Amino acid sequence: MPYVREARERGKWGAMLMLIGILTPTIGGLLQFIGFILLLLTVRDISHVANDIRPYKNFIYSTIIGIGGIASFIALLKLRDDFSTGETLIFLLFLWGLFVATVYFEKETWIGIYKITRTGEFYDAAKWLWYGVLTLPILIGGILALIGRIHLIFAFSRMPIKIESEEEG
Repeated sequence: MPYVREARERGKWGAMLMLIGILTPTIGGLLQFIGFILLLLTVRDISHVANDIRPYKNFIYSTIIGIGGIASFIALLKLRDDFSTGETLIFLLFLWGLFVATVYFEKETWIGIYKITRTGEFYDAAKWLWYGVLTLPILIGGILALIGRIHLIFAFSRMPIKIESEEEG
């Protein structure tokens, strides 16, 4: 059974930095970026050790859609200075749709890690993040997503240091 002690610690720090980044307006973007890189490396390593590339692929899909969403947001803001109420609503629905797609693939990442590590908190984190994005328009979603981020920290803290690869299990 391969060891994933380093990935576990890296994931825990990445999840913490992502949460702190959300709550820290001044340097939050930098902290979130560092946390994201740590999580990306963690998911890659766990996928590699477990011989199951699906969680890593889902994380990459989530990243690509997220970057596309940010680029769309910036492009639309640069194209227009003034939006009518209808245009604003369509714009917000479009962004929410991209956000739902991004979190869908992130949810699938954590469910995949749950199946590999058998750590239930990964499943809980996936569930809370998903509920958070779906309820974001009614404003409770941000709180639910924060709960999901906290569950992710606990998940990495409770994750075993050894996992079975698909070939072994």
